[in-house]
Amino acid sequence: MRNKKSRISLKNVGNYFRKYQLNQINRGKVEQRLQKFTR
Repeated sequence: MRNKKSRISLKNVGNYFRKYQLNQINRGKVEQRLQKFTR
């Protein structure tokens, strides 16, 4: 039971980390666009 639970949590952490990275990348793109507009 414990091993199965830990495997699931690791998968969830991996998915969360991937989503977080994508969000950071998207945020960076948006910030670049905003900088262009402000200039």
